[in-house]
Amino acid sequence: MGDTVAVTLLRNGEHQEVDVTIAPSAPEQPAGSDLVDKLMGAELQALPPTHPKYGHVHRVLVIRIKPGSPAARHGLRPGDIVLAVNRRTASSKNELADAVRAAKSVVALSVLRENARLLIVVP
Repeated sequence: MGDTVAVTLLRNGEHQEVDVTIAPSAPEQPAGSDLVDKLMGAELQALPPTHPKYGHVHRVLVIRIKPGSPAARHGLRPGDIVLAVNRRTASSKNELADAVRAAKSVVALSVLRENARLLIVVP
């Protein structure tokens, strides 16, 4: 790790030599932290007991959104609580991931943002 090696590329019919630094592979993400392509970039967790909505809703909290990611482009924000996917409740990160994977095409997320319920449609 950390070694630099010279790599020759063939681009547009021409050979180019570039230096590449070898880095460790990215750690595998737990289920739900970086969801399938449609919601990639969303970091999620179960609603913690310290959250003001805890006890009222038992769903999945968006804790971080990577800027420029698919999740950000589709309108998810940190602090959103995902209630359901295509009318299927999502009580855990795994249930949310399963529902997104099971969607045939469009994913409709029922989201609680502050005190407003929103529908975020992900094509």
